[in-house]
Amino acid sequence: NDAAKAWRADGIFWFPSMVHVPKMSECQTIDEAIQKIYVNIENANPRDIAAFWTVVPKLLYDHQRSGRQDFLPQLEYVFDKTLGGIEKYGRRDLTQTALSIAKIWKSTGRGARGSYHQFLRDTIKDKRFDMFQTVADAAAPNLAEFEPRYLSNLAYAYALVECMPRVRDGSTIFGHLAGKTIPSLDKFNAQDMSNTVWAFAKAGTSHSLLFVEVASRILIDDDDDINGIRSFKPQELSNTMWAYAKAEESHPRLFDAVARHIISHDDLHAFDPQCVSNTVWAFAKASVPHYPLFRKVANHIDSLPFG
Repeated sequence: NDAAKAWRADGIFWFPSMVHVPKMSECQTIDEAIQKIYVNIENANPRDIAAFWTVVPKLLYDHQRSGRQDFLPQLEYVFDKTLGGIEKYGRRDLTQTALSIAKIWKSTGRGARGSYHQFLRDTIKDKRFDMFQTVADAAAPNLAEFEPRYLSNLAYAYALVECMPRVRDGSTIFGHLAGKTIPSLDKFNAQDMSNTVWAFAKAGTSHSLLFVEVASRILIDDDDDINGIRSFKPQELSNTMWAYAKAEESHPRLFDAVARHIISHDDLHAFDPQCVSNTVWAFAKASVPHYPLFRKVANHIDSLPFG
């Protein structure tokens, strides 16, 4: 209601506060999400703020880069509020916020001058090292309490944001993540394992023991096991093999098992072009020529309707 709007003393549009912070997942536009979190920011808890940042990447993608950006001051206030309090977040909200902001950093282009895209890109660029150092300092002492998806998502976030801070003991956050991941791998699902090795490879940090243990977990040949190779979706399988090749972690048994698993499919229609490309690249990069797999891929490509 325009009549209810007022200007705060600091020149930022103020909206009457609501009793309950609304669900961010119900917001249809980035403007709506900014308004709802901003008006409730003083009463919002970390879960509310994390929920806001979770919806921002999609809403920002849907928003016209050259469209009106009516709530930049409010967005800046919410960002600063997040940065100022993130060290006190619990493991779920800490991970969710870090991952969402990393996704924004990775996916947000320059945008028009004065746009949300430009503001977030420039702000994260200027503050990401301080922010992700704070996240690392808060997370490292408590990683034993993190669930597998939080460990994998945190690694994924650091890889996306291209940041590898050291914590108080002098080791990197990736070293701590590997140390907590390895003994917990029996609780990791396919996506968790795929995201973890992808993150380590993307970040360019070596941890051979982690890759060995993940491969051993994937190679468990048990029809009842939910974390073996049969549980991997094409994207997860492709990302995993890309990671091993990128990190130059040799594991012939894993490559052979994955090749045989792919060949066992009646067709490769579940594999999108990027999955097929990354998988073939991984085998070539790792110098693992598996000709039956290559023939399977070649026949698949030949069967596609081009033009």
